[in-house]
Amino acid sequence: MEKILKEVGSIRAVLLVSSDSAAEGAISLEDRQSAFSRILRKLESIREEPLASDHGQETSPGVHPESLFDSVPVGLFRIDKEGGLIELNKTMASMLGISRQAAVPSGNLLSCFTDPDARKTWMQSMEKEHAVRSMVCELSRADGNSLWIRTSARPVYDAQGNLLWHDGSVEDITVQKRLEERLSFLATQDILTGLPNRNFFQDQAKLTLSQACYSDDSVAILIIDIDRFAMVNEEFGIKGGDKILQMSALRIKEQLRKSDLVARLDRDRFIVLLNGIHTKKDAFTVARKICLAFTTPFALSGSSLLLSASIG
Repeated sequence: MEKILKEVGSIRAVLLVSSDSAAEGAISLEDRQSAFSRILRKLESIREEPLASDHGQETSPGVHPESLFDSVPVGLFRIDKEGGLIELNKTMASMLGISRQAAVPSGNLLSCFTDPDARKTWMQSMEKEHAVRSMVCELSRADGNSLWIRTSARPVYDAQGNLLWHDGSVEDITVQKRLEERLSFLATQDILTGLPNRNFFQDQAKLTLSQACYSDDSVAILIIDIDRFAMVNEEFGIKGGDKILQMSALRIKEQLRKSDLVARLDRDRFIVLLNGIHTKKDAFTVARKICLAFTTPFALSGSSLLLSASIG
């Protein structure tokens, strides 16, 4: 009978009690005190037995399955109209680097936005569109670090139409954001020298020339060649040549103002954009400073190399 009842599926255990001492598998009631003790021990053992999940898996004794609210890998939150945290799940607390107990009700989610404009955009979107949809912004963690998130939220009202709170979700996209920034850097920068590349220079030059059309300032472009660079590659190899390029880039950059731009044009050529100059003499002055910077010998693999630069 016990086997038949358990096969129903919703019955965890069966305890048979009978006044017939001959009943198989039953607790006899002939000695009531003994029967009572056996029943208590049996109930205690049943309570400590693990529950079987829907998939046939068992949980450890004393461990309760996590709620869906806490088990999802997405941050979930509930805030009041001012951004004060009412409730958040474990993932959201982990993202912010805080404990749930400390965050509610003293914490404020909107105050974690690093950009005040992002907070303003969030509030305006909620007010005008009654929703925030896939908004990307940066949050500040309790430990001082930051993370990039994609968040969505909606208002919740009572039956009379009064705002109760905002419910929302947060996805941590920090890794994706860092990758995008890295790819953007690689698209516009020369990896060897750390200078902007030709593509970035062309875009910036177009903008600078366009702005110069509306001002009295002039713009100058200098193209710099490293003389006898092929000899460096032949004698010291590609690695030696790369070091010379890195040192040359630094020397050129040190002769320029912060408003000027230097980029690596190709193999051993650099290009400089001088803006805000008034006469050709200003451009010649900068060119002379760069040439003088190359008169100092380059230290390479224990040797002292004298190189020069040609500027046009």
